Amino acid sequence: MKAFLLQLLKFVPVALAVYIVLLIFWGEFVHEDFKKNLLFPRGGGGHMYSRLKEVKTQRDIDILFLGSSHTYHGFDTRIFKEHGWTSFNLGSSSQTPIQTKLLVERYLKRVHPKLVVFEVYPETFQLDGVESSLDIIANDSIRFDMVKMAFGTKNVRSVNTLIYGMYRQLFGRDRNYVELPRKQEHVYISGGYVERDPGYFRYATYDKQEWQLRNDQKAAFEAILKLLKQEQIPYLLIQAPMTSARYRSYTNNAEFDRYIQQKGVYRNFNGELPLDDSLHFYDDNHLNQNGVRIFNAAVISWLEERRLP
Repeated sequence: MKAFLLQLLKFVPVALAVYIVLLIFWGEFVHEDFKKNLLFPRGGGGHMYSRLKEVKTQRDIDILFLGSSHTYHGFDTRIFKEHGWTSFNLGSSSQTPIQTKLLVERYLKRVHPKLVVFEVYPETFQLDGVESSLDIIANDSIRFDMVKMAFGTKNVRSVNTLIYGMYRQLFGRDRNYVELPRKQEHVYISGGYVERDPGYFRYATYDKQEWQLRNDQKAAFEAILKLLKQEQIPYLLIQAPMTSARYRSYTNNAEFDRYIQQKGVYRNFNGELPLDDSLHFYDDNHLNQNGVRIFNAAVISWLEERRLP
């Protein structure tokens, strides 16, 4: 038995090396259609490469926006600039609190905002964070915190993308990468915002459903708020509007609100604004530019009332 275990231990490093070589080969030469467990979304649909490149140039801003695509599609930094505030949008596609925590730990002290606005979309609390982890791995430098995050998802896609990303980083495979500002109907705006071409959602109905919050996401969320308090940076928690039909389909919205209200100053904008499900949204949970203007005006009014930042 002892001899067998010794042979097994000798085999493990060889097997791991072979796996890594095959993984790199797969990533370099196999068509995207066959790479279900190896995704490397350089740039990504949400312009994450451009956003993470630009955030490294930011210092001492007024407002830092955190959250998912509700954030980078929802807070137009140009509108806030018109009101005299410098801001940066650090949202990303399907960003869960676990990925937000990594980004905050990396960039909060560098950006040093006077105020953090954290968009708390309930769905991000029930996701496993895999999609967002791939987005960040493919678009930022890989260090130990990212390794920990990738393995923490307990998902083979995250780990494979991490290994492949380390290879690309080590050999400078993306050194000359340039991300175009426009990708189909989406345009990256300096400051981290992504504007979408005009689009309108068709009215829809939904079956009753519930938000199911994950304990690991709640723990990460609470850790972020603890860090903000330690750095003495005030924060506001905001839930951006989704279509009224979709919002009403969830039977435990009040329960989610109660949880968030315990964590800080919070405002849920669902049902507060003159938004039409078709005219002001491009899908059932993202505002179009007309909706963004209405939403941002309300947020700015709230900030001014509170004399923030």
